[in-house]
Amino acid sequence: MNPEIAAVTGMLHDLYYYRTGIGDNHAHNGAEYARPMLRDLEIFTEQEQKLILSAIFHHSDKKNIHGEYDELLKDADVMQHFLYNTKFDIYENDAKRLKNLFHEFNLNNLSVYDFNFEKKNGFTAKGINKRQALAKIAETLAKREIVGEEYDEDYNKIVKYWPEVNCHEELKYSWCAAFIYHCCFEAGFKLPIRHPNSDRYVGVLGWFQWASLPEVGFYIEDSEDFVPERGDIIVYNNIIPKEYKQANDILPRDHIGIVLSSDKGTYTVAEGNVDNQNKAGVVTRKLHENVDGFIRICNDYEYMGWKYDYKTGVYKE
Repeated sequence: MNPEIAAVTGMLHDLYYYRTGIGDNHAHNGAEYARPMLRDLEIFTEQEQKLILSAIFHHSDKKNIHGEYDELLKDADVMQHFLYNTKFDIYENDAKRLKNLFHEFNLNNLSVYDFNFEKKNGFTAKGINKRQALAKIAETLAKREIVGEEYDEDYNKIVKYWPEVNCHEELKYSWCAAFIYHCCFEAGFKLPIRHPNSDRYVGVLGWFQWASLPEVGFYIEDSEDFVPERGDIIVYNNIIPKEYKQANDILPRDHIGIVLSSDKGTYTVAEGNVDNQNKAGVVTRKLHENVDGFIRICNDYEYMGWKYDYKTGVYKE
């Protein structure tokens, strides 16, 4: 194995967490965060980049077996966690790896440690209506009329998931999808910053691509028969005001919001960057006007990225 490649995986594996403080899906987000950096450095081959990114992507999945660099990083990760403080509780799968490592390195004297198993099953949706929570969070934030500037504390919370240094500049007048992501995250829909088979959720296209995937199937095209519910995500077509686009531009899926209610030919919607004014707000839109479709996330949906193989780009059955 190449020790330089192995060292790079170790140095980068928690970079997203260090940058944002967000632990949920930090391995998958870390691979996405590192991807453009490795590409732009132009010092690694495509194969080397894939080895590094795969190891970062899979390093939290201690239960399943992946490639040799992936497994090396997992072992190093659990060893570092243990040596940092031997009194910390240890995940069950981590403890199994530690015992194997002790045997492999002939560190039998460490077997005297009594491992404290900490079994975590992650977020549970029992008793919680996440779509209702999503609508409530979105409505509360939108009514604050958040401004898309660095001085606004609420805005900084919305864009904290995108740790690139030029984030504020890139998202100015273009943060409606970031608003949706933050609301979903706070409601318990713990999505990564990019689904492996779609664009980042920081853009409307990423939401459409993800919701339209066969394994997801949450996208519903607008029709007279469909009745939107509170907590549905609404995707608009060509709704950006004329003064913000070139003449004759037709912009499909150019805006997104969260439905609060629908009545008498209108929707009430919570949105970020309303009408490209760089402010959040609660607005009223006409029924079916400039609407492409809706995303209705199942209340019990959980991201199944652990089934995804980064190197092959396919999901395991």
